[in-house]
Amino acid sequence: MIGLSTKSLNPPHTIQGLMQGQWAGAIISTAASLKIFDAVDLGFRSPDEVARESGIQPKAAELLLNALVGVGLLSQDEKGYHTTEESHYYLVSTSPLYVGKFFEIRPKSQEAWMNLGTVLKTGKPYNEINKQETAQQFFPALAAALFSINYAYAKKLAEFLGMESRQQPVKVLDVACGSAVWSIPMARENKGVHVEALDFPVVIETAREFTEKSGVSEQYSYLCGDWQDLALEEDKYDIAVLGHILHSEGKGRSKELLSCVAKSLKKGGSIAVAEFLVNEHRNGPAFSSMFAINMYLVTTNGCVFSKDELTEMLKEAGFTNVRSLPLEDSDTSVLIADRA
Repeated sequence: MIGLSTKSLNPPHTIQGLMQGQWAGAIISTAASLKIFDAVDLGFRSPDEVARESGIQPKAAELLLNALVGVGLLSQDEKGYHTTEESHYYLVSTSPLYVGKFFEIRPKSQEAWMNLGTVLKTGKPYNEINKQETAQQFFPALAAALFSINYAYAKKLAEFLGMESRQQPVKVLDVACGSAVWSIPMARENKGVHVEALDFPVVIETAREFTEKSGVSEQYSYLCGDWQDLALEEDKYDIAVLGHILHSEGKGRSKELLSCVAKSLKKGGSIAVAEFLVNEHRNGPAFSSMFAINMYLVTTNGCVFSKDELTEMLKEAGFTNVRSLPLEDSDTSVLIADRA
């Protein structure tokens, strides 16, 4: 038994900080649902004004506004409270990049984590979202929610690949497309881009919704089903994008998918793979190592990869010139490689 130490001890700062993350999540999602950010963005600067606009108590408005300044989502000066660039684009409900749908699915996604202890003892996932029957219930809402999270990364990818300056028509394969977020910026930057988006039929409807909203629906056609059941034409595409799909497939199926995509690309064509990568010891960054547990909870054989591991998988599949999309302060990593 550990007794009380007689030497000087540091307080449990790391534990406190991690536990306080639950508070921050509740504050942000509640403020968004009450349209606090809408009110401030419209020019309601004082707690009393925000309280009247949002239908909450003035004292509660003051506490909430101050907390939002504290977590960096509002600023404050002598004129009152203001949205930051981030909260203006992502937390005002009228923004096309509003993350509100992510808050809506949060309770459902937390169910698996509430059963973490049971899953760790049994070794059996809480559910298996990688299977088609489950995926069709789970992924449409998730895909819609993740559009705003991934759009800025996808736009950087389109810029990195020089989509705007390409003179010849570009054929793009978007595998497990979800909301088509990873290919929409490519289509927006160049009218010569044509995308074939692949996913389960019910998820394709989400992709259709977002391509229409983004004004690029005429540049899309759709492949419905599991990638393993579809015979992709060989030497057809200039670019293939796999946006956060490999981690739900597991290593074996991921290798098969990369090989399949390699054959579908023209020689010299490029693949872009977005993933949450761990370090060589698999114990960080924090989000990626926690995401590995998330995959253990909700997939059959899902996992995360290190950069070296994924690079080797790409080379085994027939790719060369593996490089990284420059992204700062991001949990997402994007590796780009060319078909040999």
